[in-house]
Amino acid sequence: RMEARALQALELPKVLAYLAGFAVSEAGRRACLALRPLESVEQARKQARLFDQGRLWMQRAERKPEPYPHLDGLLTFAEGPAAVLDTDGLWALRRALDLTRALTEDMRQDVGAPLWPLWQERCGAFNLPAKTISALNRCLSDDALLRDEASPELALVRGELRSLHRQCGKKVKEYAAEYNILHFLQ
Repeated sequence: RMEARALQALELPKVLAYLAGFAVSEAGRRACLALRPLESVEQARKQARLFDQGRLWMQRAERKPEPYPHLDGLLTFAEGPAAVLDTDGLWALRRALDLTRALTEDMRQDVGAPLWPLWQERCGAFNLPAKTISALNRCLSDDALLRDEASPELALVRGELRSLHRQCGKKVKEYAAEYNILHFLQ
């Protein structure tokens, strides 16, 4: 195990800061900064193969990794006993799960003699919550708004609100026309 003085002499913090500049998410940046030398040559060889396979995938992939939303606060909040996520939290979760699903599917498409088997092995270890992903995509729009279809009750309430809004608008127009004040309301 390397001592802190040796790591400083090797300028590891500078190297890791440079590496972190390539990360596409805050979590990735923090993971880069937290890297430390490996304990064995075999671990180093495996990580080098993983890196080479990842680099090859990045060169050939049609979809490049996109920034993941920052989930630390969401995960900390969700650990609470009565945590109920707001739409921003749910949308961040939806986005992270959608990105993860897309990347793992892209990795798994390499069949036959795979070019990145270590990454496929890692992707195979993920059990993505398919029902959660489906529910989040059904309930949240791409602009992070709760859809009417999120629940029958919500659809009913929103329908009633739209009806009330139309009725109020109609009443205001009738009143303005009756008292000839429409030009003042412009």
